[in-house]
Amino acid sequence: MLKGLLAGKRITARVTGAPIDLTPSKVSSIEMQGERLVVRISRESHPEIFDIDRLIRTLAKAREQHADKRKMRDLCEFLSETEKSLQIILTNHLEEALRRYLA
Repeated sequence: MLKGLLAGKRITARVTGAPIDLTPSKVSSIEMQGERLVVRISRESHPEIFDIDRLIRTLAKAREQHADKRKMRDLCEFLSETEKSLQIILTNHLEEALRRYLA
């Protein structure tokens, strides 16, 4: 599973037990760094990945802002579930992009 967000942070995903670093850059590329396969995905080639990530960050921020308000508990639960669903969608898009570059 993903450990982080695409917003300029390093993301580590596990695919068949091998760690893969996905770091956004201007140019999509694949390279080996020691035992790691590093895949850089460009915003131009996969805009949906960056859009979904931006939406996830926005939902998380809204959830954090209202988390301490008792009347907003249902909204926070809804935002949390929506965020989980978007993480799954983001993971699927990342796997698809990875398959595209490895094919």
